[in-house]
Amino acid sequence: LGGLSVDEYAPVLVALLRAPHNADLLLLASRALSHLVDLLPPATSPLVHLGAASTLCERLLSSEYIDLAEEVLQALCKLAADHGSEVLRAGGMLAALQFVDFYTTGAQRVAVSTAASLCGAVTMDTAHLAMEAAPTLCRLTAAPDGKVLEHAVSGCSRLVDAYASALRAGKEAGTPPHVRVAADKARSQLCHLADCGLIANLVVLLGARAPPTSTAAAAVRANSLPFVTDSTYSLVVRTLATAAQSD
Repeated sequence: LGGLSVDEYAPVLVALLRAPHNADLLLLASRALSHLVDLLPPATSPLVHLGAASTLCERLLSSEYIDLAEEVLQALCKLAADHGSEVLRAGGMLAALQFVDFYTTGAQRVAVSTAASLCGAVTMDTAHLAMEAAPTLCRLTAAPDGKVLEHAVSGCSRLVDAYASALRAGKEAGTPPHVRVAADKARSQLCHLADCGLIANLVVLLGARAPPTSTAAAAVRANSLPFVTDSTYSLVVRTLATAAQSD
C-alpha cells in the first residue's frame, strides 16, 4: 500500500462515477471506491471533498439496476460512517431508503444502517433532510428482519434524541429567539415521527418481553416481528421515555 496515492485515485474514481450511461463502469468504480476506503480509511476525506457523496446519491436515485444500486449503496455507507453530515446534506437519507423495499435483505441492512448513521448527524438545521425519509425509517421499526429492525430503531432513537434536546433547550429561561424557533421545529418533527407510526411500532415492540399469554405478546406474534435483542429492547424503552418526556 506504500505506493498507493489517494490523491491520484480519488479524482479518477469520482470522475468515473459521473460517467454517463455505463452501468458496468459505474459498478466497477463503486466497488473500487469501497475497496479503497477499506484499505485506506482516510481516503473518505478527499472523496467527500471531491463530491463523491452527492454523486453516489444521484446514482442511487437514478439507477435502473438493483445490483448497481446495491454496490453504490455499499460505497455510500462507508462515507456515511465518517462523514455523516456531508452525506446527509448530499441527500443521503432519501437516497439510502428510496428503493429499500426492492433490495436484497443484505442490502436492506446496509441501507438502513446508512440511514441510522446519518440520523446521528441530524441537527435542527438539517432536520428537513431527514423528514422525507422518516416515514420509511419509522415503518422499518416493524420490519420482519431483525437487523433491519435494529438499525431502524437505532436511527429513529437518534432522531428523537436530537429533537428532544432541541426542545429542552427552547424551554430554558432566557433562551434566545433562534433557539425557541429551533424548539418549535423540533416539536413539529417529533409529531411527524409519531404520525409516521413510530410510537405505535415501539409500543408493540415492548411486547417482546411481555408474558407469552399477554395481549402485548400476541401483538408481536400478529405482526410477525423478529426476535428483539436486549440492546434493541432497551433502546425502545429509552426512546419511548424520551418522547414521553418531550410531550
